Amino acid sequence: DPAAIELARDGAAQGMVLLKNTPGQAMLPLNAATVGNVAVIGPHVRDWYGRDMGYYYFGAHGCMPVCGTNATNQGPYYTIADAFKAHTKNVVKVGGVDNCSTHDESGIPAAVAAASTADTVVLAVGTDLTIASEGTDATNLTLSPAQQTLISKVILAAKGKVLVLLTTAVPL
Repeated sequence: DPAAIELARDGAAQGMVLLKNTPGQAMLPLNAATVGNVAVIGPHVRDWYGRDMGYYYFGAHGCMPVCGTNATNQGPYYTIADAFKAHTKNVVKVGGVDNCSTHDESGIPAAVAAASTADTVVLAVGTDLTIASEGTDATNLTLSPAQQTLISKVILAAKGKVLVLLTTAVPL
C-alpha cells in the first residue's frame, strides 16, 4: 500500500536527528554516484532488528491495519543494508557483534576487514528490545563494551567515510 509506505517513511524522517554535517566535509546526503562500496557494520544489520521494529509498528502496539502486513506479523521488514542496496549494488553487511548487549568480540576482526576495503562504512549500533522495552527499563545509558570496541576498531580501520547510525529507545 503506497500510503502505508509513505506513512512509514514520514515517521522515520521525523524521528531522525543529524548531529553534525560540516560544510565542505558533509557526509549527508550520500551521493549514489560516489558512495562506492558500502559496508554496513554493527548489531543492527541483523534481520531481527526489523522484527523488533515490527513489534512496535505491526504487532501488539498495532498499526497493522494502517501499515499493512500479514496476519502472522512476518514482515516485510527491511534492513539498513536494504536501504543502501536500493542505491548501490556493492553492499556488504557484517555484524561484528551478535547483538546489542553481548560481550563477545569474536566477530570484530571480520568487521574491521570489511571496513578496511569499503569506500563508505555505516556503523549501525545502539540498543534493542533486550535492553529497554515496554516494562523493562535500561540499567545504564551506554553502549555495550563490545559495541564500543567495535566502533573504535572500525573507525581506525576505515579507509573512507564513516557514518554512525545510532538507533535506540533510550537516551544515550
